[in-house]
Amino acid sequence: MYLIYYLNAPTHLISTCNQNIAIISYHIVYLSYFSLSVKFKYMFESLGGILELKYVANEKDNERTVKSILKNELGISLSMLKRLKHESGPDSGIYVNSQPVYVNYKVKPGDVVLVRMNFDDNCDDIVPENIKIDILYEDEYLIVINKAANMVVHPVAMHQSGTLANAITYHLAQKGINIKVRPVTRLDKDTSGVIVFAKNPYIQNALSVQMSNKSFLKEYIGIVWGTINEDRGTINLPIERKPNSIMLRHISETGKPSITNYEVIKRYEYATLLKFSLETGRTHQIRVHCQAINHPIMGDTLYWKWVYAIDLFIQKYSLCFPDEIERYKITEKQCYENQSLENQCSDEYLFNIYKHVNSMLIQRQALHSYKVRFLHPIKKSELEIIAPLHDDMKKALEILENK
Repeated sequence: MYLIYYLNAPTHLISTCNQNIAIISYHIVYLSYFSLSVKFKYMFESLGGILELKYVANEKDNERTVKSILKNELGISLSMLKRLKHESGPDSGIYVNSQPVYVNYKVKPGDVVLVRMNFDDNCDDIVPENIKIDILYEDEYLIVINKAANMVVHPVAMHQSGTLANAITYHLAQKGINIKVRPVTRLDKDTSGVIVFAKNPYIQNALSVQMSNKSFLKEYIGIVWGTINEDRGTINLPIERKPNSIMLRHISETGKPSITNYEVIKRYEYATLLKFSLETGRTHQIRVHCQAINHPIMGDTLYWKWVYAIDLFIQKYSLCFPDEIERYKITEKQCYENQSLENQCSDEYLFNIYKHVNSMLIQRQALHSYKVRFLHPIKKSELEIIAPLHDDMKKALEILENK
């Protein structure tokens, strides 16, 4: 497979090229050949240009359709094929031996199949904002961020600014790059850690395929209420959207298959530090599953659940509650030893106590995207990227450690 990437570049930059770089009419071209793989070095950090993928048909490919080659050898998705058909022209299209062809064209040995994709799309709908971001890895194809908590990934109706996409757009704009970044992984607003963005549709699709075939590893670290006795386990419970709710999910027999694996990192008196790995990627999956097994994520006020470990925590520290919480109380009964507040209080009062107790430890759900590992779609090397725990989760663990 051949791969060529064109970059619009001023002629005064050409002096930086070495003998492996060919200069063709104000473009920089790097050409490399590899068997059934895409792998090449990139000269400038920019994506304003054209990506070309080439494949030379062999004896086994005789009478094989171009569509089959594009899909199975070059990793072109059906949606990208449709885009190529609609945008066929000098900068975009499908060719065999330099002649434009339809995808049902059948090749012969020695035919050179070429697909040219124009990624010169911009992100004018996202306003660049100077927001500090922690970049864990970046090259010309993707960018990996250690996302802060309390940050939405992409603009939505309720959050048009202050998002991670606004910050990345600004970061790229400072380099003179105006492209549309595409999230490969997603995180909830208050979940911190590793998140991957692709810088063009080809990379996004290639990584999505890895997710589908389960070769894209994602690991999370979370703190849950209560002590989990098993060293490791699997939660296999179907999840679906909760009726009459846009956001909430719940366990349901009619839901989609959802599988979460967990492993105990450390046990505390009232909580457990867990590592999670996902076999499926449902919305709020870890949070819903932890609620379902009676070990809710600490600090999670959306998928909260009262567990006896919270009673013990309250008793241990002889906690008192502010007047704004006490006013919700519907009974004068107090929390005696071995008697849970859950059986004494209204749900509204219980929820306010829950929020207050959790806020003493952390101000958001204690869930962190810790690690990703995947094969780089172009360089064909394995990338493992780790985001250290954020300070608020470290502080919560210190409180639990000090008892």
